[in-house]
This record gives sequence, structure tokens and C-alpha cells, in this order.
Amino acid sequence: VEATRVLELANDLAPGRGRINALLRDAYIADNRSDRALSAAQRAVRFDPSNPDYHVALAKLYADGRRDRDARSALIHAITLKNDVLEWHMLLGDICLRMGLYDNARSAYLSAETIDPNATAPHFALAQLLVIQGRLQDAVSSLKQTLMKNPENPEWHHRLGTLYEQLGNPAEAAESFQRAVEYGGDKPKYYSAYAKYSSGGAQRRGLVRRR
Repeated sequence: VEATRVLELANDLAPGRGRINALLRDAYIADNRSDRALSAAQRAVRFDPSNPDYHVALAKLYADGRRDRDARSALIHAITLKNDVLEWHMLLGDICLRMGLYDNARSAYLSAETIDPNATAPHFALAQLLVIQGRLQDAVSSLKQTLMKNPENPEWHHRLGTLYEQLGNPAEAAESFQRAVEYGGDKPKYYSAYAKYSSGGAQRRGLVRRR
């Protein structure tokens, strides 16, 4: 609270500074004063519109308040200024997804994937988008292509098994869950998923991580 007061005094003495308002924004967030944080974030953008970080911080506050249209606009502005930050494209995709703008969400996730083809988040997001659209078989195809790039990712195998379950393909689900166990060490959810398809449970079958 004392630090916040110091920043408020600094802002009174030197109004119109983007940096001071950005610091004040963060102080208000730490103090759980969301309305004041939003006002400070808006001022930071107004006083320094060329700083993409300020637009992203404003977008996150808008998103927290479910002002998705404003959040999307702020993120698009930020990405226009700096387009190589994977997390910003992912956030834009998530907001578009929440708004039901599926084509825009897909474009944002694909942009994130282009920035880092090895990142897991864009692949999962794209598959989840297909699931939301009811395109389960396409989601399966998407994850299988992803696994060709990283065949030892247990989370992708687990997700693939879940999709096979939804499609009513128990043999394929069991195989995917088994691979999740083999590659995933002792993570309980992998054993739990595979145990449904194995006699005696996955752990007692002696499945171990492949070397």
C-alpha cells in the first residue's frame, strides 16, 4: 500500500507518463484494486501507445473482466506492434475462442505455432478447437500429426486416448493410454486412464518409461 501511495504521488507530480502508470497498474493489481488497475492501464496505453507490453497488460485486465471485445482489440494492437510473441497469439486465440470466433482463434493459434513449431500449447489449442467444433476425427488426425514430431510426449498420447474414447474406439484408446504410461513415468492420471483397459491395472503390468 505504501509503494502504491508513492507511485500515486509520483503520478500527481509528473502526469502523463506511461511508465509511471504501468507501475501503478501493477501496484493496484497487487493490492487487488482491479478498477484502479484498469484505469492506470488505460492511461499507460494513452500516454505511450507505441509500447506493445502496455496493450497486452490492458488486454489481460479486460479479459479478466470478461470484456472480450476490448481485450481482443488491445491484443491485435499489441501484435501489430510486435508479432513474434507466442503467448500473445495464444491469448488472442483463447479470447476469440471464448467469443465464438473460431476462424480467428484458429488463425491466432496457427500464428503461435509458426513462431515455435515445437511448442505444445498451440497444438493442444488447435486440437481443442476442433473438439469444440465437434470435429473429433479431425482432432485425432491433428494430434497424430503432432505426435509424429514428438512421439514420446505422454500428454499428447493421453489426449489422443481421450478422443478415441469419445469416438467409441476402445482399442485405440487403450493403445494411446498405454503409450502415455510408457512415456510419462508415474503420473497418476496416465495409470488411471489405462487401468480401465488393462487387466489388473497398468501399474501391475510393469509398464515403464521407454528409454
